[in-house]
Amino acid sequence: MSNSAGNTGELAVRNTIALLRDRTAKKIDHTPIRLVTEDDADTAPLYCPADY
Repeated sequence: MSNSAGNTGELAVRNTIALLRDRTAKKIDHTPIRLVTEDDADTAPLYCPADY
């Protein structure tokens, strides 16, 4: 299983902005995940890209 750190960060920022604007945000939210197999491992999200 894999999830993207970028997606998780984006979700956190979106929820933070909503709270700062006195809007509602979910206390528990879910980030998208996907199954990575040997056949598509080269397309898995990078956690620490080499150019970081």
